[in-house]
Amino acid sequence: MDVVWLEEAKNDLLEIGRFIAKDNPETAYKTLTRISTAADSLQSNPKLGRPGRVSGTRELIIPDLPYILPYYIKNTEVRILAVMHTARKWPDDFSGKT
Repeated sequence: MDVVWLEEAKNDLLEIGRFIAKDNPETAYKTLTRISTAADSLQSNPKLGRPGRVSGTRELIIPDLPYILPYYIKNTEVRILAVMHTARKWPDDFSGKT
């Protein structure tokens, strides 16, 4: 399966990278690499994430980081909706982001 990052998720990654890089560019790079590597694991195992809080989604927990990737599967694609910090308020739905 192909992993597709939707615009919101791409923007979240950029925001995370910029925020962390202010204090530590190396940590920012490592964090983004770990998030991307985790997302890539969905290519071969799209149901790796747990069932999501939002109907029709799944959630991939990033090990040892405070981030979760909400995503859904459509045909032959895994579509990543966002990169959510665990402290953020979870949305009621992801409508308009698919």
